[in-house]
Amino acid sequence: MMASISTSEISVLIVDDNKFFAQRMAGLLDEMENVWNIQKAHSYDEAMHLLTMHRYDYLLLDINMPGKSGISLLQTIRLSGVNGRIIMLTNSSESSYKQRCLSLGASYFLDKTADFEKVPLILNGIL
Repeated sequence: MMASISTSEISVLIVDDNKFFAQRMAGLLDEMENVWNIQKAHSYDEAMHLLTMHRYDYLLLDINMPGKSGISLLQTIRLSGVNGRIIMLTNSSESSYKQRCLSLGASYFLDKTADFEKVPLILNGIL
């Protein structure tokens, strides 16, 4: 008999073309007791493929990626009805990007360098 997954357990998709950053973020999230599934995608196409196969509670998206951007991915995700809270985590912290991402349905917009440590707090419902 399979054990059911508690509603407090969280699945996360990290979408960032910087493999070092994605691994660093995955390592940080892996230390959390309630995160049970962390997957990484390094491009728009790879992310879309994973989104057709799995449901995620949180999606961490970078804006600047080769090919289609994280903003394009955000738009596609919201238009396709994919649920999950979206955290834009980027070095492109200009206010115009922030306003656009939040208006497109992102739950949070964080600076990769300054706000990196806030992600576990968000996932635990503290922020």
